[in-house]
Amino acid sequence: SGSINYRRMWRRSFIRSGTRHLPDWFLDWSGEICIIVASGPSATDEKLDDYKDRAKFIAINNSWKLCPWADVLLAADGGWWFKNDWVPEFTGLKVVIDQAQSIAKERGLKSLTLIKRDTTLSTANPGKVGMGGNSGFYAINLAIQFGCKRIILVGYDMTLERGLHWHGKHQKGLNNPVQVRIDRWRILLDKESERLRKAGISIVNASM
Repeated sequence: SGSINYRRMWRRSFIRSGTRHLPDWFLDWSGEICIIVASGPSATDEKLDDYKDRAKFIAINNSWKLCPWADVLLAADGGWWFKNDWVPEFTGLKVVIDQAQSIAKERGLKSLTLIKRDTTLSTANPGKVGMGGNSGFYAINLAIQFGCKRIILVGYDMTLERGLHWHGKHQKGLNNPVQVRIDRWRILLDKESERLRKAGISIVNASM
């Protein structure tokens, strides 16, 4: 037939880059649209229900409550998982960053590894992500590694003008954003735009 085998293309893209091993928990989202829901105040402006059968979803931290049907819940900080009792209500894929494999496995989490001193979005090392400094960056990197070419960002406000998060501050002991870090995150993503464009990856920030 004339249909496109996206999964084969997805795997071949990693083989061409010199990487033959994909983590056994990796999802194949080749040809899919991915909506990533972060925690900026604008996240509550969107009617996410309208898109739940039309795209794949990654929720970040508390934003899983805005889209409880999300395919993936990603929170970089192991402390967030602990303070939220590992979120037993969420039944999709749960992802943390650089968590001890034994703890992650025990709690039903999958762990991504940070590539030290590399602040780019990693496309050649599935299961490893660039050191972007926040869950939003890692979620974009994961969506790209899952094979998505069209990514829509929700709740990526890139400013504190409307407040910290749609849910207010994180619990005591967890980090909250400050503008200087947000400005750095914006710079890191902006630097990636040309490389992603050449790779045929479109990222639209619906929050701005």
